[in-house]
Amino acid sequence: TRVFRGHFGGHPAAAQQRAQRPPSREEQQRGAMMGLMQLLPVLLVVGLTLFSSSTEPSYSLVADAKFVVELQTQRIGVNFYVRDAKDFETKFPPNSHKRQQLERQVESDMYERVYQRCQNERMAQHRTFTWGNREAARRMELASCKELGRMNSAMSTRAY
Repeated sequence: TRVFRGHFGGHPAAAQQRAQRPPSREEQQRGAMMGLMQLLPVLLVVGLTLFSSSTEPSYSLVADAKFVVELQTQRIGVNFYVRDAKDFETKFPPNSHKRQQLERQVESDMYERVYQRCQNERMAQHRTFTWGNREAARRMELASCKELGRMNSAMSTRAY
């Protein structure tokens, strides 16, 4: 037990001494500072989350109640939606660098979506083929894969 106390609990007399005397002002300040330092990462994450969630997107790839005005990217003709055409044109003037960056982001977002759908179609075709319905697998249309091919062709012929 002496080894156990010495390793984990310290000397019993020292523990009693610490328990009997009140913490000094310096110890209190150090304890408060340590508590604050432990809370700092949590406060930082909460603050960044609130700050980043306050910015709303400038566009959507699908029309909804907020995004009603349909526009199209110049380079490959991807449809996207904005809240208000006039406000959008003010923030992102046609042919400006800012507009080109936004349109590239729209195209990139759409490309990722279409690519994922194409992968899902190919996987479904593969499963159908593997499970023995080879004729049905050959007849599958793979519309997203065709769209992906169209996007790839358009991007290779119309680079900025």
